[in-house]
Amino acid sequence: MYMPTTLGQPQGQGPCSGWERNPEYFSKVIAEHHLLTEFGRYIRATRQPYRVTAATTWRTTWRINFPNKVAVDVSLAKVPDIVAAIRRYPGPAGPVRFYTYSCRRDGTLVFSKRKPPP
Repeated sequence: MYMPTTLGQPQGQGPCSGWERNPEYFSKVIAEHHLLTEFGRYIRATRQPYRVTAATTWRTTWRINFPNKVAVDVSLAKVPDIVAAIRRYPGPAGPVRFYTYSCRRDGTLVFSKRKPPP
């Protein structure tokens, strides 16, 4: 489900701030959403996310592992404006998808696909 969001919405003080303060769990939810929207089925992560150290422009990246050796990398480097996700394994890697997000009053996350940033 996609709901419109406003890019740059000040989410750090709103209902999303709890998600943003817990990057491991936030990354897990983003990765699960990514697999649901890209592959059409919900898959629950099997392990805690861990920080990926790599020489990339996305400095804050988390790897989330799923059954059947599926792994998704999630970048939180542009929070609160954009998050990014890419299926890394099994190869070849999938395309990077970018999402904006907002939170409902009850704190539920709502993601919206967006074009890559310029």
